Amino acid sequence: MFGNGRIPNFRAILDSRIAPFISSTAYQFWRLHEDDFSSSFYLCGYSGWAIRLTQIIFSLAGVSKEVEAICHADNIVEQARIWREKIRPILLNPLVVALLKNPIFCWNALGVPLNQRRMLLSEGSVYEFIRDTLDPLASAYHFKTGAYFYLLVSSLIYL
Repeated sequence: MFGNGRIPNFRAILDSRIAPFISSTAYQFWRLHEDDFSSSFYLCGYSGWAIRLTQIIFSLAGVSKEVEAICHADNIVEQARIWREKIRPILLNPLVVALLKNPIFCWNALGVPLNQRRMLLSEGSVYEFIRDTLDPLASAYHFKTGAYFYLLVSSLIYL
């Protein structure tokens, strides 16, 4: 359900397996949002718009195939090369960094609370944070076989 972000029979699962373990408020919420699991849960809400925007940026920059390639790279060396040569220049360009500097975008699309954003900025710039967070990933964790969330995020971006 969360791995693929979709499940065809969410309502039946909600009623039979999930409902006994959640509050009535949570149950009502998921009843109202049961369609979120019909195509892709991850593309719902503001975070979904962030993913779509990233897809558009990669498409306009002509690196959509490279995003798919980084997800399927056979080894970390190949993955790091794709990151360094193709994807990093796109994600760390001034336009994307300017968008990530916006507190409204950070909160609504990325879920970064204002207090956390202030703490991050007290330690350096948005550019430095993005660089220092993303640069090590491609050379330290194999997306194809490593932690599922790296593959999930990168695979959503090339949907």
